Amino acid sequence: MSAKRRLITYLGLGLGIAGCEGGFLDLADPERDFRTDRSRYTLRPTSQGLEVSIPFTYTNRTGTQIHVINCNQIAPPHLEKRVADDWVFTWGLVIPPCISPPIPIPVGATYADTLPVFHGFGDVHPKFETSLDGVYRLVWESIRWNKDGSLVSIGDTLPLSLRISNSFRIETDN
Repeated sequence: MSAKRRLITYLGLGLGIAGCEGGFLDLADPERDFRTDRSRYTLRPTSQGLEVSIPFTYTNRTGTQIHVINCNQIAPPHLEKRVADDWVFTWGLVIPPCISPPIPIPVGATYADTLPVFHGFGDVHPKFETSLDGVYRLVWESIRWNKDGSLVSIGDTLPLSLRISNSFRIETDN
């Protein structure tokens, strides 16, 4: 499939996903561009709160170079939780207020990282904004593209369908 045709397909899927009631599709497809390494994670207790690490990968199949806006290589996705028929922001890291050279992801390349998720006890932050156990997905706001694939400007945010991961469960350790 040509790069242009693949891009049109992705954009069409994006519109289809956005048009679904509640926007929920469980896309555990191994061909999914943005994905976690498992379908279930457990928050484990520490002295300050609960934590889990969520490894993720992003494979660039857009047909053009994309890049990650970051601050000193820090550009994590945030978590959204499935609540009734909607996806709602529930957790995210505070990012330092700087901008570093973009991290390029060439066509066909895969970017891998791990999101350290933490829910603090008492006055310790960050905290989840919803109850803990449930179905989640990662959403990556920092991933951008330019029509010509250049890194000269910040570019446009990719369509939501290309910036959401597969859905997965997070549970507390009982």
